Amino acid sequence: GVKQVWTAAFQDRGEGEKPTLLENLEQATAVYFTGGDQLRLTMHVAGTPFGDLLRERHNGGSFLVGGTSAGAVAMGSVMILSGPGGGSVRRADVRMGPGLGFLRDATVDTHFNERGRVPRFLTLFAQNSQVLGIGIDENTALDVRLGDEFRVLGSGAVTVFDGRVSYSNAADAADHDIIALSGVTVHVLPKRFGFDPSEMRLLPPRDG
Repeated sequence: GVKQVWTAAFQDRGEGEKPTLLENLEQATAVYFTGGDQLRLTMHVAGTPFGDLLRERHNGGSFLVGGTSAGAVAMGSVMILSGPGGGSVRRADVRMGPGLGFLRDATVDTHFNERGRVPRFLTLFAQNSQVLGIGIDENTALDVRLGDEFRVLGSGAVTVFDGRVSYSNAADAADHDIIALSGVTVHVLPKRFGFDPSEMRLLPPRDG
């Protein structure tokens, strides 16, 4: 049902200055980021005329911004750049950086349960107690409405973490030491379940 699709490869930051691309963004009703490398994505988009216009359109409402894999990871204010699946909670294992910030005070990770990525979030929370960690399984999506609730679509689950830890010794631990932390709250949301970020609580499926 989409009338027209424009694509841009973003090989460098100069791509975000092209008048044709900015005209396309003015006319568009949605922007969707594909997978790949989330650092390359933010490096080429953030702070460019395209990135600034995209934020302006997003903040104006009635405009969809979405992504898959690395494109979804970049949606948060902090993003995980690399780190193994599984393992322990150690500072040396996880690299972090700033995301595009469409989800404030939140971090997104993808392929979540398939690749055992819980320790990545715990390592992040131990060092920077972001309010929300959002882990999205494959073949699954999270529908986020600004100032409203989240709803899960697809065949997997979205695991939401309230990352406001009650204890962490990250400041005293060496890079390869296992970090002690406590107090993370976990919500597992199958399809049609939701989450209220203002009250930090799980929402059951709506009637019908």
